[in-house]
Amino acid sequence: MPADAPDPVTIAPRRVPLRRQLGAAPGGHADAATLQFHAAANLACGDRDVLTGYQLFLGRDPEKSFVIADNKANSVRGFIIGLLASTEFHGAVIAPMQRGQAMPHERTSLGPTAAQAAWITDVLVMPAPVAAALLAAPTWRAFFTALAGVPGVSLAPPPAEPARTSEVAPSDAEEGFLLISVDQPKPGERLHPGALISGNGWAIAGTDIVEVAVWLDDSQLTLARYGLPRPDVARNFPHYRHVDHCGFAFSAQVPQDTVLTRHSQLVVVVRTASGQIGRKGVRIEPPPQAAAAATTAPAQWPIRLFVEDVRVDAAATLRLRGWAVSRAKLASVNVFLAETLLGSAETGLSRPDIAATHGEYPNAPQSGFVFTADLRGHPAGPYALRVQVTDDEGMQRQSIVPITVPAIAAPAVPAEAPVTPRAEAAAPAAAP
Repeated sequence: MPADAPDPVTIAPRRVPLRRQLGAAPGGHADAATLQFHAAANLACGDRDVLTGYQLFLGRDPEKSFVIADNKANSVRGFIIGLLASTEFHGAVIAPMQRGQAMPHERTSLGPTAAQAAWITDVLVMPAPVAAALLAAPTWRAFFTALAGVPGVSLAPPPAEPARTSEVAPSDAEEGFLLISVDQPKPGERLHPGALISGNGWAIAGTDIVEVAVWLDDSQLTLARYGLPRPDVARNFPHYRHVDHCGFAFSAQVPQDTVLTRHSQLVVVVRTASGQIGRKGVRIEPPPQAAAAATTAPAQWPIRLFVEDVRVDAAATLRLRGWAVSRAKLASVNVFLAETLLGSAETGLSRPDIAATHGEYPNAPQSGFVFTADLRGHPAGPYALRVQVTDDEGMQRQSIVPITVPAIAAPAVPAEAPVTPRAEAAAPAAAP
C-alpha cells in the first residue's frame, strides 16, 4: 500500500465457523463409534449446552448469538463429537497444552467450574475413576489429562492437512497495512439518542497503534480501550506486531440531541505511530419514526456482562462500574485481582438505558453495579482484573481488564527532637 494512499476502509477476514471446520473433516477425529453417551445426550442442545460446550472445550464463548441457535438444531451427542473433532480444539487448546504453552482457558480461570465438569460427566459414559478425576480437576491441564481416559476421546493431533501459506507474507507486515474489524455493533443495529452504545473488534498494523477513536457521523464519542487478547486473530495474522493483544472495546453515551438518519454510521478510526489512519464504518439504524407496539425478543444469552469503566488512582484505590443482566436471578458479581478475590460488587443499581436496550432480561432496570477496593496491600505492577458474574442456576460470565497497581511511597516518619537537660528540667513532674 503506498504511503500516500487515502484512508483505507478494510474488510476483515472471517473466522472459520465451527460447523465449517467439521464439514472439512468427515468423520472427525473423535472415535464416534467408541464414544458412549447417556440417554440425555440424545436430546436437542439447549442454550446452556452450547455455552458450556464452547467454554469447556474451546475456552471461549460462541462468536455470535446466532451460533447458539444454529447448534440448538443438533443433539448434545452430535455437538460434543463435533467439538472433539474440530481443528480449533486440537490446534488452539490441546497443541499448546502439550507444548507447555498457555491455553485459551487459562486466560480467564485456573480450572473448570463444578457445573462445567458435572455437565460433561452427565452426558458421556466413562469409568468411575475418570469421572471422579474430571470432577476434582483443579486446573484445565488436569481436566484434559483426565478427559483422555474417556474411551473414544483422543488428544492426538488429527491427520495433517496440506500446508497452507499465510495470507500475509512476513514482508507485508512492514509495508504499512492497517486492518480493522468491528465485531460489535452489527450493521443495521438500531440506536436511540441518549442510549449507551458498546462495541468491540480488533485492529492490526505494521507499526504500533497509538489511538483507537469511535465516531458517530461527524462527532467523536469516545476513545476505545486497546490491547485486549485476541488469540483468534493471532492464528490468522502471525506476522503483525502485538497481534495476540490487538482487540479493542468501547462504551459511550449517545448525546440526547444526536440526530440519526438512515445514512448514519458508527466509525472506528485507528491511528498508528507512523501517522497512518484507517477507518471502518458500521451502518446504524435510527429509531422508528412512528410509535409501534414493542415486541420483546427472546434473550439469546443466559448472562450479559459489560465492565464500562475501571480506574486505579495514585493512592491505589480501585473503582469500577458496569452492568450485568441474566435470565435467572443474579447471585453475585465478584471481583478478582489475578486469582485473589477482592470482594463482591454492590448490585441492583438503576440502569434505565439497559432496560431500554435489553428489556428481555428481568433484572435489566436494576442491572448496574459498582465496586471499590484499596489495593495498597498488593505489590506494584500489572495485573489482570477479573469480574465474574454468577446466576442462581450456576451459569457464569466474566470479563478481564488489565490494570496497573501503582507503587505507593511510604510516608516519611518525622524524627523526634532530642531531649536536652534543660528541657527535662522544664518538664512538669508527673503526678504521684
